[in-house]
Amino acid sequence: EQVTIIPIAERHIEYAQSVYDVLKNMDIRAKLDDRSESMNYKIRDAQNKKVPYMLIIGDKEISESKVSVRARSKGDIGSKEAGDFINQLKREIESRGKTVVE
Repeated sequence: EQVTIIPIAERHIEYAQSVYDVLKNMDIRAKLDDRSESMNYKIRDAQNKKVPYMLIIGDKEISESKVSVRARSKGDIGSKEAGDFINQLKREIESRGKTVVE
């Protein structure tokens, strides 16, 4: 698993699903964590599973068509355009793990 997508509330799942679909179509191993647990629990769970990237999705991200990116190694990276993040991640995967997403 390379990316876990974490919607903050149930109303964010539809946008999270669309981001998940794009990642899957680009052959990126992703998981949509739509369990009814707290956001902090989902983040901790992804960190314990050593998932490299978490995409947090809330109202702000939906209104701006962005994703809030957390890297396991760097912590909170900030908000990025969904397409920009996906392209950077694809380049990182193709370069065999050299960090490109910043």
